[in-house]
Amino acid sequence: MLGRFSMKHLLSLLAFLLALPLAAQEGNNTPPPSGETPPLSAEPALQVHGSLRTDALVPQYDERIGTDRVDNRVLSNSYLDLRLAFRRRYEAGLRAEYMKQPLPGFDPAFRGAGVPYFYATARFDRAEITLGSYYEQFGSGLVLRTYEEPSLGIDNHLRGLRLTARPFEGVRLKALAGRQRNYWETDASYIYGADGEWDLPTHRGRLTLGASWVMRREQPDALSRIDTAGFSQTFTLRRFHLVQPTNVSAFDLRAAWHTRRWQWLAEYAWKGQDPSFDNGYTYGHGSALLLSGSWSKRGKSFLMQVKRAENISFRGQRSAALSASTLNHLPPFAAQPTYALTALYPYATANVPGEWAFRAEAAWTLPRRTAWGGRYGTTLRLRAAHIRDLALTDGPEGAEAMGTDGRRARNFWAMGGTRYGEWALDAERRLNRDFRLHATLMSQTIDRTAVEGHGGRVNTLIGILEGQWQANAKTALRAEAQYLHTRQDQGDWWAGLLELSLSSRFMFTLSDQFNARVPSPTQGTTSSVHYWQAFATYTDTRHRLQLGYGSTRAGYNCAGGVCRYVPAQKGLTLSYALRF
Repeated sequence: MLGRFSMKHLLSLLAFLLALPLAAQEGNNTPPPSGETPPLSAEPALQVHGSLRTDALVPQYDERIGTDRVDNRVLSNSYLDLRLAFRRRYEAGLRAEYMKQPLPGFDPAFRGAGVPYFYATARFDRAEITLGSYYEQFGSGLVLRTYEEPSLGIDNHLRGLRLTARPFEGVRLKALAGRQRNYWETDASYIYGADGEWDLPTHRGRLTLGASWVMRREQPDALSRIDTAGFSQTFTLRRFHLVQPTNVSAFDLRAAWHTRRWQWLAEYAWKGQDPSFDNGYTYGHGSALLLSGSWSKRGKSFLMQVKRAENISFRGQRSAALSASTLNHLPPFAAQPTYALTALYPYATANVPGEWAFRAEAAWTLPRRTAWGGRYGTTLRLRAAHIRDLALTDGPEGAEAMGTDGRRARNFWAMGGTRYGEWALDAERRLNRDFRLHATLMSQTIDRTAVEGHGGRVNTLIGILEGQWQANAKTALRAEAQYLHTRQDQGDWWAGLLELSLSSRFMFTLSDQFNARVPSPTQGTTSSVHYWQAFATYTDTRHRLQLGYGSTRAGYNCAGGVCRYVPAQKGLTLSYALRF
């Protein structure tokens, strides 16, 4: 397994790193010359920083909501990050992970413990070099974006060598080579990449030009296909070994123009033939186009974006699936859920076979001391998103024609059915110095069969009312009331939340989601179910501790257009975070 340490080794390493600042301070304890006053806050040359976070669940079986039976008494995901810095020029760090019994919904391949992430970095006046593990993004991420999202079980960092340089004013260059993390292993393939950006000042703003190249070098495997040919009941079997390219390259070109009020971006990515699990081992090229424009001034702003993606999935291993070995990322156009009921029907970005996506957003503030703006002003925001399939050909041998060019778009502009659509109106108004009110009206339509593989089309209308009362500098009360109406799936939902903050350190939360038509996993009937949750949270400058109990419905947890299915849960939860 990748970087597997024993607990004894891990504790020894932790003790050693924590002792380094003390040794550095002892070395710097030479008293100043007589008559001189020592500096009040001399920064030590050697510093150690880090964080510890753990999320644990003591599961409880509940047949009504369909929780799974588990053999372990405690499920947990834990992470320890350590960073050692010397005079701000040299830095080294690592991350240890412990997931012997991972939380529900995480792939069984996560089960294990070790040190998968470690690095050393040296910084110079115009250059930087990193050896070991690193995260990187070229442009908007259309050809390369590696990142960590613990809630989704995503950590697709690269391990190898990265160089960055700024040889001239306004010029930024990057070059990298490495292998990608795949759970507790690294992929056998090698990833190479280069990126450059050039800032050009203009008389009205700044123009930025950029270009990227990423290549995966992976040896062919033993994949093949079997065809049948003949007449009547006489058939001949023919075996074809798929010719898999060893080197697969992707390119990205972009231009961005920034002025005082306007921001424009045009970006295009192209990927060579890459038969993979995602596209059914077909040989069509991939592409992505992103156009974005925004305008803003005091009290007003507007945003418009267009995206077209076709067969642009790019992974560090051609046979990988789900969230494993993802190399690129498409920016999501659907709004990221911030309330419980808006997250019931989330949308996951489709890069295979692809999608057309449109997004618009406008915000403005009504003047203070007017009938519409009130004494303190009112902020309105209107947003909409519309995402459609590509209109595809049938392909030379059907939809799953392994070894062919596969299904392709009929033409560049051709669109198919609607995958997802939404519009929402948000209004926020401060009624007096102590009370703020926020209201949202939102409509959604989602083709769950196209997005999740089942479920049909669901249309929703959601209303949300949130109020916050600031009693004094240390005490605040926040309340939410939510309602979702739909005639499909499980029907209407209600949700409520109360949150009390005391002395800026303690917070108590009570919430509930209710539905009267939740299907029973075993009896084939429906019943009313409450999903209660209660939390107590303590926070200070270094520590955050949260203790809770309750249940959550089965569904998808999404972030940045990437979703992970999470089964129903019930039990005692503990979350702890430490920064040092």
